[in-house]
Amino acid sequence: MKIRPFPAVVSLVTALAFLFGGWFLYQWLDVKQPVAELLDGEKHINRYDITVTPAGVTVELDVAPDFSLTRDYLVLMERIRDESGEQNVTLSLLDKPNADLQTTWHDLYFIVAEGIANKEYSAMVERLKAQSLEKDVDLQVAMDENFLYVWLREKHAENESLFRAMPLEQNRSEVYADA
Repeated sequence: MKIRPFPAVVSLVTALAFLFGGWFLYQWLDVKQPVAELLDGEKHINRYDITVTPAGVTVELDVAPDFSLTRDYLVLMERIRDESGEQNVTLSLLDKPNADLQTTWHDLYFIVAEGIANKEYSAMVERLKAQSLEKDVDLQVAMDENFLYVWLREKHAENESLFRAMPLEQNRSEVYADA
């Protein structure tokens, strides 16, 4: 029996078109579209970028100055999980750190790392708040079951901020190049 190349190629192309077309259709209709509608309705979000992969959903946000980690971030993370149907959701804030914010983060990193290593989260938050920060830096800290989120912002500069998500499990902890 001889395999004819033209029907075999047409069958292969058709099968691949259905498989990949189905993935892109699912990605758009069931994940990206509902998340985009949710984010469009949020008053604290200026811009966003949604990336969907088989591993999960990643959303990068450019937020307004009145955005809060505790009031808005954690709630938004849960709502995106519900809308997308994905459990692995990564929500990051677009940051543009300047030298002062980097220096402040370097000063605070050891408190954060020690608090995570010793699992003393309440004491860590108290030490972070007691740490003398520069006058123009606003510190916000939030935590869920997997990560500790730290957000530093310049009070008088709308675009200058630094966002870090630190894993609470020590074997997943990373040392950042700029830490």
